[in-house]
Amino acid sequence: ASWPAPAPPPSIAMTALGQFPVRADARLDAFEWGTQVDMSCSYTGGRSGGDYVLVAISRTGVETQLATWKAVPDNTARIVIGTALRRSDLAVLEVRGGSGRPLLRLTL
Repeated sequence: ASWPAPAPPPSIAMTALGQFPVRADARLDAFEWGTQVDMSCSYTGGRSGGDYVLVAISRTGVETQLATWKAVPDNTARIVIGTALRRSDLAVLEVRGGSGRPLLRLTL
């Protein structure tokens, strides 16, 4: 008999760091090669919101840019990306604006 596959971890809502027309949730899956980040990011602004950047911050404070995308009004971007960082080594995920300003944060 085979065991059922374990259920994937739930998605967690990222915390807004101000009044921004963006929200996101992320799910992290651990693998032997590192961590897969599965994120949905919705932009509700009336016009293009510019570029966004997904950044991983390790427990030692090292920042790694994982992905970039454009904010499209009333649209949701689905980002699935891998990082060599192990799940246990990840401290924070941030969505930043093009200027580098953190907009959303998920503390792990």
